[in-house]
Amino acid sequence: MPKQKVFQNIPYFLLFTLSFFPVMKANIASMIAICYLTTTLVFYWNNFKTRFNELGLKPLIANCGFYILLVISIGYSDDYFIAFKTLQASILLLFFPIITLYFLPRIEKKTMEYFSYGFIISVFVLLLYFFNLLVDALEVDRIYKLSEKGFIEQLKALNTYPYEFVLSKAFKHLEVLFESHKVYLSLQFLVTIVLSVNLIVKHKVNNLKKVVLLFLILIFTIAIIYTQAITTVLTLFLLVIMFPFFYFKGSLKKVAYLSLLIIFGFFSLNSGFFKTYSNKNTTSVIKLLRSISENDLEEGTDKRIYIYSCSIHLIKNNVIFGYGVGDVQNELNNCYQENDYVVAEYESVGSNINSHNYYLNLWLAGGIITLLFFLFMLVTNLQIAIKSNSFCYGFFLLIFTIGLLTENILVRMSGVFLFVILNSLFHSINHINDEREN
Repeated sequence: MPKQKVFQNIPYFLLFTLSFFPVMKANIASMIAICYLTTTLVFYWNNFKTRFNELGLKPLIANCGFYILLVISIGYSDDYFIAFKTLQASILLLFFPIITLYFLPRIEKKTMEYFSYGFIISVFVLLLYFFNLLVDALEVDRIYKLSEKGFIEQLKALNTYPYEFVLSKAFKHLEVLFESHKVYLSLQFLVTIVLSVNLIVKHKVNNLKKVVLLFLILIFTIAIIYTQAITTVLTLFLLVIMFPFFYFKGSLKKVAYLSLLIIFGFFSLNSGFFKTYSNKNTTSVIKLLRSISENDLEEGTDKRIYIYSCSIHLIKNNVIFGYGVGDVQNELNNCYQENDYVVAEYESVGSNINSHNYYLNLWLAGGIITLLFFLFMLVTNLQIAIKSNSFCYGFFLLIFTIGLLTENILVRMSGVFLFVILNSLFHSINHINDEREN
């Protein structure tokens, strides 16, 4: 093999290596990402003109426009240090789409297939790690010799306690190595399900691989439900219901699928599978939705009601430009203190809690125009998914569109990696330019 071709394969190898980022330390994943971006730029710099002529400016504006506006907002932030620190964790949102879309040759199905398998394997390893961690935590704190019991007994024991309760015992008695926040963990599980479906539908996999992937889909579905990340669980149910309408052509198949789904749901509800959902966290979320719809604050409502109240109040005072990416948290903290809001358990008034809604965060940081640019990205990429008949890309975008309503997913490195890498790959492999469309 010519030496030049070996070098040109390095970016693809590094891209495949990034598929294992869920089980990497943040500094290692960041270094690999930097190496991928650098080698792609060096070895494929001459592709820019061709790719730019093919794609135009729209993908750049769509995928990076909102982030560029956040960078501009540094100029009117009072706290430059916080501004740079905030954007540092999410800098891949700017560089990864530019390098992948405008320098790397178009992503082929095989590249996406290899990346998907790497990601699925890494998240499965993560699932095994957390299963053993939670079992060990219960054994230390609650159930003697649980690790010596059978797998079914361990499952039943875990299902007796909510994920966050058992996780707190793990933090108390053991060392937790990976990202353990239920939202980020459940999002990885849900994206794994989407990639598994994509492999079954879009790639030629043999029957054995199909059986393994279907088994993993079931396992990850159970894991998502156990985490009790309400937004992700609701998104999962939505995707499960939508699935037959996109992939089954005959009415009989759709009816059979929905019938099996109803039977499985009825069995799950009556088997006690959801019994751990009877807790104050679930109740507080229900009260939050009721409080928002009825404009009447109930006792025990999720503390997000205070956060959203402050966010909306601040937005009303600065709709157009926001406060600058470096000043958002200070403005929220001041609002918490002024209104005597206690926004987190065991924390004092004026806790350092973010907006817990990425759309509100963008509006607070860069104003209404920044938010509109971000929505433009979601809509544009969804159009690409529809035109290219890539329902999995559409499902991927839907997962984040809903998830961002309750968490600032794209301000933490684990959320940034999950979104920007897969969004860039999906965008590249599914993009249809105007000439081909016509």
